Amino acid sequence: MWFYGVRRSADRSPPRGGQRVVWQHNDILRAAGVDSYIVRGQGRLARQNPFSRPHADDGGAPESWFLRTVRPDRDVVVVPGFRFRQLQSIPGRHKVVFSQNVFVTARAMGFTDTAWSAEGLRAIMCVSEGNAEVVRLSRPECPVLTVTNSVDASRFGPVEKERLVLSNGLSIGCEKNPVDTAIAAQLLFARADRVDGFQYWPLQDMPHEQVAHLLSRARALIFLSAHEGLGLLAIEAMLSDTLVFAFRRPPMSEYLPDRCLFEFGDLEGIADAVQDALDHPESWRPEVEAARETALGFNEAAQERSVLEAWLEIERELP
Repeated sequence: MWFYGVRRSADRSPPRGGQRVVWQHNDILRAAGVDSYIVRGQGRLARQNPFSRPHADDGGAPESWFLRTVRPDRDVVVVPGFRFRQLQSIPGRHKVVFSQNVFVTARAMGFTDTAWSAEGLRAIMCVSEGNAEVVRLSRPECPVLTVTNSVDASRFGPVEKERLVLSNGLSIGCEKNPVDTAIAAQLLFARADRVDGFQYWPLQDMPHEQVAHLLSRARALIFLSAHEGLGLLAIEAMLSDTLVFAFRRPPMSEYLPDRCLFEFGDLEGIADAVQDALDHPESWRPEVEAARETALGFNEAAQERSVLEAWLEIERELP
């Protein structure tokens, strides 16, 4: 059996962001006939919580059920990249870390206190090759696997484009981005608003439907995150025929067209490119089409294939 540990949100809301990806993994394994369960809670892995059924629609099994059910010598426990000492308190010999953003984890906890620093891990899973390379530097002896995320392409698509530019809602103090990156984004948009007069919307704390609507209308998304696991928002923009401009660093450099990438700190280059995309959109058509083709590769079939391949590789190494 496989157990995926996640944190329980205070309002018991449906899974979002990284937690939604864990639910997708669980569904893929169960559809393939694997006994896989979500263990949902908070604290070390999950303290006692209100859920009483292992397949409850609102979020999986309580820790009490997990502790009664897990077979420490046989079952696999998949945990997020939280603190090392929390990992040690979870029963089981076969532990796998699923880290969806190694930069955030390392920044919050330090590389020596993350779960992937523990001895005896069966594997570490990441969602981009750039993230995987960072982990391999610190754990060269441990198998590090890359699994693909998916985006529902039917939810995104272009309508009549406007002189609208979006950003990924950078805020000072956000764990994904150093302060200088957040300030750079604000300076860039202050300049653009004064000089170019285009509309600007930061995509922060918005419902998914509103984000999809804005992406469908926008000419460009300025995506200045320095520390992403994968950057699903950028891929959603690519599916919407919205140009994405970013710094030349992984994982964005893994999937964005070269013309849309800029050296870190090149705000003038990004501002000029945005202006050119607004004034001469046809000249950017090759990048739009190439980006959309790349984004279509982040689909359910690719995610299912990568998750099952990772599962098979881990299972083969079990005693």
